[in-house]
Amino acid sequence: MSLKKLSILLLVVLLLLPFAACNQDNTNSGTVSLTDSTVSTESTTSEKVLFEGLPTDTYDGREVNILVGGLQQGDRYQSREIFGDETINELINDAVLARNSIVEEKFDIKITGYATGAGESITTMIRALNQSQDATYDILAPFMNDAAVMASEGFFYNLKEIDNMRLDGAYWDQRANEDLEIMNKLYFTTGYISILDNECTQCMIFNKDVVENYSVPNLYDLVLNGEWTIDKMLQITRDVTADTDGEAGMTYKDMWGLYINSGEPTHMFIAAGQRFVDKDGNGNPIITIDTPQAQAVIAKLAEVMGDRQSSIIIEDLQSTALGEGFEDCYYLASEQLAAGKTLLRTMCLVDLRDLADKYFEYGILPLPKYDMNQDNYYSNVSTFPVPGYCIPIQAADKDFSALVLSALCEASEDTLNTAYYDQMLKNRRFVDNESKEMLDIIFENRVYDLGVVFNWSGIRDVISTSVTNGQNTFASTWEAAEASVTNAMNTTIDAFSSLND
Repeated sequence: MSLKKLSILLLVVLLLLPFAACNQDNTNSGTVSLTDSTVSTESTTSEKVLFEGLPTDTYDGREVNILVGGLQQGDRYQSREIFGDETINELINDAVLARNSIVEEKFDIKITGYATGAGESITTMIRALNQSQDATYDILAPFMNDAAVMASEGFFYNLKEIDNMRLDGAYWDQRANEDLEIMNKLYFTTGYISILDNECTQCMIFNKDVVENYSVPNLYDLVLNGEWTIDKMLQITRDVTADTDGEAGMTYKDMWGLYINSGEPTHMFIAAGQRFVDKDGNGNPIITIDTPQAQAVIAKLAEVMGDRQSSIIIEDLQSTALGEGFEDCYYLASEQLAAGKTLLRTMCLVDLRDLADKYFEYGILPLPKYDMNQDNYYSNVSTFPVPGYCIPIQAADKDFSALVLSALCEASEDTLNTAYYDQMLKNRRFVDNESKEMLDIIFENRVYDLGVVFNWSGIRDVISTSVTNGQNTFASTWEAAEASVTNAMNTTIDAFSSLND
């Protein structure tokens, strides 16, 4: 065995030691991952049967250049899944390096590239590269909402037409493949290669002390029994909300049942089993925001957003937060959750970082169903900061690009995915078995809604705008927007129809 290969194995073993130790120290700690994979020996890392179906060629140290979004969306959404960042999270950084080393060793390549800095735009860079037919980069990772626009302009290869992609592999996010495909064409996707798609998944966090102090029903049982609905959430949060600061009127200093984001209706609409845009039998997008069931859900969301007996809107606190010395309203919301001044807070998983230095017990829940007749819990992915992996049309060798992209995704299963999901989420951020079960439920039915991703003429914001402060103006709002949304969507359909793969 070569020295380089030995060093790779050592890195992977060191990566996995905290996982084993955590399970020895905490007998209640669950170890189930999305893939039910375990990693303990050489046969499960570099000697595991990896990369079946890929060419066995090696490339004499050829560089693979990958362009990713860095600080464009701020530090919170910085992509660290390709090059790593030891200054932020050693666990994830080590997993990225281990993954990269496995692929580099197998194919004799060197993974390199560029992550955009603050003030730079990856979309502007990609457009410039396309215009000049610059083949510097083999793989691109623009943010999904931007990738959608550029895909319709012919910037990327149809991934389904490149055999080396092996898109049926479990290491690709099959829900993303299904949801993001239009007319049998898929120009960008994600999988275990990424963690930002996971970090940007919507959820709710609750304070366990508040549950005990206010005799709140067992929230985990409500979820497992299919009883975690919007009505049940409203009932519980109304019971908790109270004027407790001794001053007239409700402020952030009082006790609240729920801190909710102003844009949450978008996510709750999808959690209620609805879609902004679905697809017909031919894979063409169709608008579904205005069906009778969708309108019933929107009416219920207006009730949620207008009920000041149950919730306070986070963004309404921005000026107060700044005046009180908080960095912004989101940090204020996290502080109040930790201080036991609210039962629940809506967030996506990346916001758990705000709780890292807070000393309180918390649990996680999916967003509620519309009613008990709904089949599953659904979790929306906020795609605006999520990388969509794609291959530029001017790439020097699309098959080579696909080989590396597919290999990185597959090798991430037992490295990056294990580090993120099994170790960081299930054994660091959450310690109780029930929360680990909730994580599996949250990730089981994630959604990449085409209306959210392509956002034709602002369709993504129609519902949140319509239910602001509880006033249900959906009928008039949609009447004003429908023609523009439909035209924009049809333009994309026509563009996809004309693209040569």
